[in-house]
Order: sequence, then structure tokens, then C-alpha cells
Amino acid sequence: MHIKEQDNFMVGVQHALSLPIRTRCAELTVLLDRGNLLELHSFFPVLINNIFGPQGTLSWGLRTSTETQTEDFRQLHHFLSPCGPLFKLIYTLLRDINIRYDFPLSYVPTKVRQFLEHSQRHPFYSELVHINPQTKQIISLLLNPFDYYMFHFAYHLINPWQQRVGSTVTSWNTVYYSLCCDYIIHFLPTDPTTQVLPVIYYNGKNPLQAIKCSLQEQEQKNSGLINAKSLTNSKDDSFQKNLDIHHPRNDIWRSETVLTVFTDMWLYNDQVIEPPNSLNNTFNALPTTRLLYHNELPTGEYMRIARVLIKQLHSFSASAKADDTHLAELKKISIPMIQGKFYIFLRNLVHRWPLDGSFRLVLELWLTYIQPWRYPPNNLVKQLNKNDINPDAEDVNIAPQHSVDREYLSFIAENLLAYVVIFQQLLPRFGRVDLVSPKMSLMLYRITKVFDQPNLATYLREVEQCVENNHSPTHKYNDQWINTLPPLSPTSNWSTNTSVSIGSPLNSTRKQTFSPILNSTMFLNSGIMQTEKKWSAIVRQKIFELEGPNFCYKPLFSDPPAPEVFDLIIQIKRSIRYAQELVQIKAEEEEKLYSGFWGHIKYFFPESLFQ
Repeated sequence: MHIKEQDNFMVGVQHALSLPIRTRCAELTVLLDRGNLLELHSFFPVLINNIFGPQGTLSWGLRTSTETQTEDFRQLHHFLSPCGPLFKLIYTLLRDINIRYDFPLSYVPTKVRQFLEHSQRHPFYSELVHINPQTKQIISLLLNPFDYYMFHFAYHLINPWQQRVGSTVTSWNTVYYSLCCDYIIHFLPTDPTTQVLPVIYYNGKNPLQAIKCSLQEQEQKNSGLINAKSLTNSKDDSFQKNLDIHHPRNDIWRSETVLTVFTDMWLYNDQVIEPPNSLNNTFNALPTTRLLYHNELPTGEYMRIARVLIKQLHSFSASAKADDTHLAELKKISIPMIQGKFYIFLRNLVHRWPLDGSFRLVLELWLTYIQPWRYPPNNLVKQLNKNDINPDAEDVNIAPQHSVDREYLSFIAENLLAYVVIFQQLLPRFGRVDLVSPKMSLMLYRITKVFDQPNLATYLREVEQCVENNHSPTHKYNDQWINTLPPLSPTSNWSTNTSVSIGSPLNSTRKQTFSPILNSTMFLNSGIMQTEKKWSAIVRQKIFELEGPNFCYKPLFSDPPAPEVFDLIIQIKRSIRYAQELVQIKAEEEEKLYSGFWGHIKYFFPESLFQ
């Protein structure tokens, strides 16, 4: 009888999957409420595969369904919303901590797979890996229902099969975009009084035997991204007495999953950070041969989603100052954990993006990241998924700007390369485009407006003065270092990651022309050694981690300015003259067109009548 009921359930849900979207979601909602745990457990991976089509099969069209298809959009959004029927199913399955599903390693970016294969694995993944007991090799990720859904949801954006489909959609407000906004806001709350709903108890992330370990053993083995001691230091005896009942990680593990999975899958995306040859080799090694271009640029939807994530992470991180919950520890590490990923992601995008108006997507993503002060915890990112808000719309008025508070000096120091190197990398682009074009000139205006904010240039200059001068022994060139980042122009004044020998003409030229702001032979000034040593150590570490020992940092505020600056100024002046000439020609044509008796008549009638 039980087998027959299960067969009937599977027949019912398979029939529901064949229905149109607007009736499919409603029918599935009813059937999922009736299914028992065993039936739901068996059906869940079938449903996820049907929704996302990871192998290139038909999916539910989350990246093609827009608000123009009103009913389909509404039904899909409701069914997959954070407290909708699908998540109700997920939380039902979480009642059994032994329920796990295999997520193929072939869906995981190469960089993450390298973490998994390393002996000291990334703490988030160490409890998720599925290891073959005979070969001791990792064969997949073994995920609970929530993690399984989130991995598939994040992969859907970078899946080459779906990437081609999503690139044909011109509307930015798809179901997928709207769900991304909802998940990011719901699972990464900025208000300390806001709990992630529904409030559930799930100890599958911290098995009983692991909880009973000492705190020191937990730190060594794993307690996710957060240090176990930081979660428990306020609990003391009461926490120890209730270890078997409740673990602090229970309050944060869903946020931890969303933060890690979204940033790792989207910012470590192979389509962006891997060279073409490496990409081809990687995908040829997969079980299924994929006849697609895997080195395509992200779609506009992809870029807007990344921008929403960055905005919310700024707010999420800033809210840690007023948060005394367990989530505060996750908030504190959220920005530091993405700094390197985002820098590499953006460096490659700037290098590879075509010279057209769509570069505005990359530019605004960069400007969003380097302005955390614009996104306090009470920001309005929650409005991004509303119909009347365009996430690319930016303020272009000339009202006075607020000054940057000194509390962001630490962020500026830790992300100095994101300000300076990316600025130096993208500025030459404007010498190769038509600045008379409104789209191009607007982009240049956006950069100058951001860097013209009161105090920002002062803080950048202050941090730069603390950086060691370029021919320091810590920056010796090392030909063994393999850097996959795109090259920078090896000029005499600006940064370069091009390998050159210490005695080369280029390097000797640098030594002769390089001069710091304060006419000192070194950036390190003995008068304020304590603060400068702090910034110097931070920047030096970031340079080594992100660009490698071959990298030659040159300051943004050099004296004299870099040749690229003068070249751009010449280009701007030339474009201004040309634009003025065009305006003058147009004015003369209109004056001639509407002069005389017939000209006055034309003025009152459509021009098409006289053609």
C-alpha cells in the first residue's frame, strides 16, 4: 500500500511538472503539502533539476520570465520566494539531518575546487565534501536540502547552458533577478532585531559529536566561517549546559551559506577569471562535452545582481557595529572575505569588456564597491526589486557631495589596489573611445564625481604615503610567480605587473622619475611611523596576495602625473572642441532651415510634411 501511495505521488508531481507555469506552481503547492517525508525526499532533486536544467535541459525560464508575463512572473516568484512553498518543502526535509544530496564538482568554479583539494580546506566546505573511502578523492559535495538549492540557484547564473539564454533578454527585472534581491535581503539582514524566517532548529551543520568537542578542537576541525569561541564567549556556563539543545551556529548557518555560495560561485566564475586555454582544458575534462563558448562575458543581469550583492554586503557589514547577536561575527568578516575575489573579478572584467556603452555596468559595479559610505545599514537596496526603480540609475546632479568620514580610512587602505590600480587600468580606455558620445562622457563624469568627493583624495594620498617606495627589497621581481591577472601598461609612472629585471632600462627609468608626494625619498615618514607602519603592512600584504612579488606599485598622486593623465586631458579638450563645432553646425543648419517665409511655416508643421 505504501509503495502504491508513493507511486501515486510521483505520478501526480510528474504530471504537475508538465503543466504550464501558472498552473504548475499551484498544483505542486498542493501536492507537496500532501507528500510524506520519504516521498518529498525522493522528489526534491527531481524538482530542482526541473527548475534549473543544469545539464542544458529545459528549465522553468527564471532568467527569461519578466514582468511583462505578469501571471507567470507572479506564480514563479511566489513559489520560490524565501517563505514560499519550495522553502516550506526545504524546511520540512531539514527535519531529518541525514538527508543529503550530491552536488557535482563540475558545477563548482575551478578556484573553489582547488580549495577543496587542498589539505587545509576552506572551513565552510570541509564538512560538505564527499570523499571516496578507497581513493580518498573528493567526488562531490554532499549537501543538505537548503545548501543544495542555493548551490543550484547560484550555479544557474553562471551555467554556460543558461548563460546563452539569459544573454538574449533585454529586461533587467527577470524572476531570477527579483529572487536574488529577495534572498540577499532575507538571508543577510542588516537590522539586528530581524531574524531569518522561519526560525528553525537544525543541528545538521554541527553534529552532536562535534558540539561536544572542546572549543579548541572545534576551531581546528571546523565550525564554519566563524570562530566557535567568538560565538560562545558570551554564553559561558549557560551555553555549556545547553550544547545538546542549541548551538549558536543554528542562528547563522543559512546566512553563512548564502554569503559563501553567492560570492564564491559568482566572483570565482571560471568564465571570467580563467584564460581561454585553461577554460577549454577544464571543460573538456568534464564528463559531458559542451559545445558552447565558455569564455563569454557576464550578462547585464549578472552584473546587476553582483551589484545588488555588493550593496547589501556593505550594509550587512556596517550593521555589525550595532549588532550583539551571533550574526555580528559573520557581518564583520563579510567584506574582508570578498575583497580579493572581487578585485580579481573586476580586474579581468575591465581588461576584457568591449569599448562600448555597456561598460557602464562594470563601471557602476566598481564605483559601488569603493563607496561603502553610500550604503549604511538603513539603505534602500530593498527597493531594487520594485517596478519603478532602475538599479543602474545614478545621481548625476551637481549638488554638493558629503565628505567621506575618516572611519572608512581602514577600508580604503585594505582596498587601495581597488581604487588605484583599477583606476589606472581603465583610464586609458577613455583615450580609445569617442568622448563626444553622451554615454562615454557620462562614464568619465561618474568617475571624476566619485573621486572628487571631499576627503577621498586626501585619504588615498595619506595611505599612499605609507606604502614603501617601489625599489624596496620586498618588491624584488620573481620570474617564478605565475600571475593570471591581465597586464598593466609598463609606463615610467604607473603600476605594472610585467616581469622586468632589476637592472633593466625600464626599471632604472622608474627609479629616476619616481618621486612621492612629499618630496621624500621614501613613502615612510618617521614623524607618524606608528600609523604608517599599519597601513604599509596592510597594503604590502594585499599587493603580494593579489598581484604577486612581480608587481610594481606606483602612486596615483605621482609627481609629475603619469603620461596617461596628460593623454586623457588632451583627448578631453579635443572632444570638447569637436562637440562645440557640432553644436555650432547644428545651430546654423536649424537657423538656415527656419529662415524666411517658408521657414516660418515649417516651424509650425512636422518636418515630414515637407519631404
